[in-house]
Amino acid sequence: MLKYRLISGSFLVALVVLSVFWEAPAATVIFVCFGCFCVGAALTEFLGMTAAAGYPGYRPVLVLGGLLYVLAVAGEATGMVTDGLPMFVLAVLIVALFLAAFREADLRQALMNVIVSLGGFLYLAWTLAFLIRIYCFAPGTRAGPFLVLFVILVTKFNDIGGYTVGNLSHRLIGRNHKMTPRLSPKKSWEGLVGSVVFSVAIACLLVYWLGDRMQPHDQLLISMPVAVCIGVAVAILGVWGDLAESVIKRGTGVKDSGAIVPGIGGLLDVLDSLVFVAPLFYWYIAFAKAQSIFTPVAEQLTN
Repeated sequence: MLKYRLISGSFLVALVVLSVFWEAPAATVIFVCFGCFCVGAALTEFLGMTAAAGYPGYRPVLVLGGLLYVLAVAGEATGMVTDGLPMFVLAVLIVALFLAAFREADLRQALMNVIVSLGGFLYLAWTLAFLIRIYCFAPGTRAGPFLVLFVILVTKFNDIGGYTVGNLSHRLIGRNHKMTPRLSPKKSWEGLVGSVVFSVAIACLLVYWLGDRMQPHDQLLISMPVAVCIGVAVAILGVWGDLAESVIKRGTGVKDSGAIVPGIGGLLDVLDSLVFVAPLFYWYIAFAKAQSIFTPVAEQLTN
């Protein structure tokens, strides 16, 4: 099991690293294709879980809509398509879902399938597409790929810290203080402390090592104090994302989201901690970039 986990983890890391450090247009293509695969697999696993509870949703429509939305976001972020195309895709998806519902004999079931499908879209496709927006952030610079590397590593070290410190404290103390036993028996307050420490540590190290590469046009987006705040926020949001998936698992009576990643399980188990982190991190860097743009103007006006 550990061997397959290491192989799968190394492969996923290699794809991300290649997309970040390879300075060629093909790197963007690789990242977008990888994003499409992740979103498509996650949506499939999500509907597989809801199907166990009697609400299968409309899988072909949702998966196709999710993939088109990711491609539309990539096109909008890179300037290849007109702004607003992702919202157009979402509107078409809603229409398509109701067209599928019109064909159902049981309209109550059809309504639940529409709601479940839209919920899956918002929960996974809409949120994870922000990683594409981050990757394509500040066109003409290489800041975006390194910002993606930053947020992914900080989020994953949150998982590592929670697992490591949670297990270590359990062995040393003999027990842990459970956070939410009903949702996730393995989540503990000690693990949360480990998540915060690991996330803050890697965030500060990345700012120290890669800080200049994450600055579009020499605009400082993440200072050391901000890195500490981001580390704390990512740790909390990452745990929140894990618990959100636990709610779905407990509610549908499913133990694992899937088995697509050997040694790890479902892809959703890998992505769940990024679901809430990606949108908020994107909004932060967009706000920080806007502030750094308007600050010199404000200084000129005051002078």
